[in-house]
Amino acid sequence: MSRRAKTITSVAAGLLLFWFILNPLGKFGISFFGYATFNAVPRPISDFQISHTGDVRGIAKTHDLRLSHVQWLIDEKPDVLIIATGWNGVVTLSDEIKKIENIEILFLNSGEALKKFNELKGKGTKVSIHFHSTC
Repeated sequence: MSRRAKTITSVAAGLLLFWFILNPLGKFGISFFGYATFNAVPRPISDFQISHTGDVRGIAKTHDLRLSHVQWLIDEKPDVLIIATGWNGVVTLSDEIKKIENIEILFLNSGEALKKFNELKGKGTKVSIHFHSTC
């Protein structure tokens, strides 16, 4: 292997390592309004859900959150369900979501929600999240 190829390989490996340090597997990494990284995968302008088992699914964007939108997460029976209400907290929650029993539910703006998800995941808590990437 040539010196140039070795240099390119080393730089690429270093950048990849740096990416995974900033964006750890199984957790949120670099995230801001309209962009989130989960499990080292960039997710621009998309809303999604993550069950406590690690399953991820994309969802339609809505500012009016109903029980049916989070039923999949509830059915998975997490210990904690985080509802991210947007970076500016503009998502409206139906009364039926606020009345869910037997699951601790946290309603947080998106920035706080990501931090709390990572914290709880790090403690081994069965945590799920409904993530809203904008607003």
